[in-house]
This record gives sequence, structure tokens and C-alpha cells, in this order.
Amino acid sequence: LQGDISVLDDTDSIQVASTYIFPNRKTYDNYCNGLAQQLRPEGEALFVDTHKVEFSRMVSDVKFSYRPTAEFSITEATPYLFFNGNCREAMEFYKESLGGALDIMEYAGSPIVAELPPNTHNNVMHSSLVLSDHARLMASDSCGTGKEVSIGDNVAISVNFSSDTEITTSFQKLSAGGTVIFPLAEQFWGGKFAQFVDKFGIVWMLHLSLDSSCTKPVIEITPYLRYNGACRDAISLYNTVLGGDLDFKTFEGSKMGASLPKENQKQIMHSLLQWNNKKCSMMASDSGPGNVISFGGNASVSLLFTKEDKAREVFDRLSEGGEVLEPLKRPFWGGLFGHFKDRYGLSWMVVGPHGSGNCATEASEANDA
Repeated sequence: LQGDISVLDDTDSIQVASTYIFPNRKTYDNYCNGLAQQLRPEGEALFVDTHKVEFSRMVSDVKFSYRPTAEFSITEATPYLFFNGNCREAMEFYKESLGGALDIMEYAGSPIVAELPPNTHNNVMHSSLVLSDHARLMASDSCGTGKEVSIGDNVAISVNFSSDTEITTSFQKLSAGGTVIFPLAEQFWGGKFAQFVDKFGIVWMLHLSLDSSCTKPVIEITPYLRYNGACRDAISLYNTVLGGDLDFKTFEGSKMGASLPKENQKQIMHSLLQWNNKKCSMMASDSGPGNVISFGGNASVSLLFTKEDKAREVFDRLSEGGEVLEPLKRPFWGGLFGHFKDRYGLSWMVVGPHGSGNCATEASEANDA
């Protein structure tokens, strides 16, 4: 059952307030009739008797509420990169550094090629580098309209590795010609970590857990969002709109926080938002004093949906107060697509289903398998 239980202790009694998230009204009504459900994306349910739950102390109040969520229709959250004509070079560099299968499509042969300058016809319209079922990186060139992509560092590519050999080799290759911020080394939280900006201006965070119980069986890629003090508000908004489980830690009480000014203690040191039974996730943090994050157009978060109504809902809610770059519509390749910046400066791409045999359906089936 998706939800959380918070216990508020005072001098008189313990108050238990339970907040559960339901995908539709029917499952909420079933719960109110005494049946809890283990909710699954496709609507299947496992019923259990909730009346057998016992509390050792008095429960003064239990409240239930209905709130629809988009989280079960999201099958993928992927970093999407933009380049000024050198996308092919960058993606081939990433393939050489990380391995995987690379697929590239050019503007040449597409319905919009006649609208573009001749020197951009061989630029990359879309590319995808697949490393595992949990690791995909996508990218394209700007379409030659005269508007160049601005370089920022607010979105980093976070990569979890499954072995020391993998992370060491990938760090050496990916950081070549770039700027190393944190060399690959063991950290106080129990893992190996490195951070750098590659030669194409993309920020990378590489991680390997040294706890055998937390070791990843395959390589994983997750968008990592960075803010100048607005992380708590931003990630809370994403949690409200997308649903899922949010966990975060502030600088207060940490080894890193001991050296920070008091006004920075409450800022977010690390946060993790997971949804769709932890099939999708993204991370975020504040930069801390002295490290000013710049918001550019070279990296975005792409969300893939299986349901059109949920894609439209998320587009409308997250773009409110921001800037719509491409309205949500059906492009020539089918499906549904929209591009915007939210009120905190983060760039999003919303991709809806194509119908039978579409990429969203295929992604969902692959995840279920």
C-alpha cells in the first residue's frame, strides 16, 4: 500500500495519522469498507484484513483521504541532453566510456528537414544509449533554428556502478579532457564517489556502494537535480505532482554541515524521490554556500507515461508558473510530447503513449517482465 504513517507523541496520548495514496476512487472506497489493498500499476489488488492491526497504546485518531496520483503511469525518468551540433561526437564518446547499445537518428529524411538549414541535416534528431534495463541516456542536437543551447550545471547524470573496475574505468574515460571536481575516492557515507564536468559541459556523479548488501546488480542512471537553496520546495512540488516516496537529509548534524553557516543548515544535502514501486527515481540537493548553480538548456528530465490523461495532468501542473518551450501536442512521430521549464528553472520533457506497440507500452512491459 502506497502511503506513510506518522506518529505524533505528546503528554496525553499518541496520535496516529495515516495518509494513503490511491490511484482511483474505487480502491479508496474498498479501503474505507475495511479492506486494504496492495496497489499495483495495472490495477491488480491483494486484499488483506486491516482489523487485525493492534496498537500497544491508545489511538486517538486515524484519518484516511483520497488523492489521485500519476506515479503508476510513469515508466521512465531519464536524463535528456542537448548539444550544438556535436551530439553524435558526445554520444559516441559516452558509448566508448560506458559501453551499451547506441541508436542515432538524423534530421535527414524526417518531415521537418525542409525547414532546416542544409548544414544541419546530418545533425542528430534523437539518440539513445542503452546500458541496462535501468540505464538509458538520450540526447539530440538543437535543430538549427539559430538558437544555441546554453550550458548549465543544474542537472547532473548520476550513475550507480556494480563493480570497482567499472567505476574506475568509466571515471578515467569520461573525465578525460574535462574538469574534475571530486576525484574518485571513498567517502564518509560508505561508498566510492566522483564528480566532474566532461569535455562537452555535462556534469557527472559516479557512485559505487561499498556495502555488499547495497551493491547494484547492473549499472543504473538517475537524473540528479541541483538548486541554490530551493531544493526543498522543488522536490516537494515534484512529490505532490508525481506521487511516490520522498526521503531527504539536511546539512544539519552532518560532517559537511558543521562548517556551513547557520542559514544553510536546513538546506537539502541529499534527497531521493521514487515512484511506481521504485522503478523510477530522481535525486536532488542544494549546492551549499560558495557554489552557485547555473540553469542552462543542455540537460532535461524526460518522463515517459503509459496514460495520456496523466501526461497532460503532469504537464499542466508542473509547467504552471514556468515557461512552456513546446506545447503538449502530437508530433510527426506519433504519441504525445511537450517541453517546458518549471517555476524553479528545471527543464522537463513529457512523453505520452503512442498507442499499440508504442515505446511507452514497450517500456512498461519490459519493466513488468
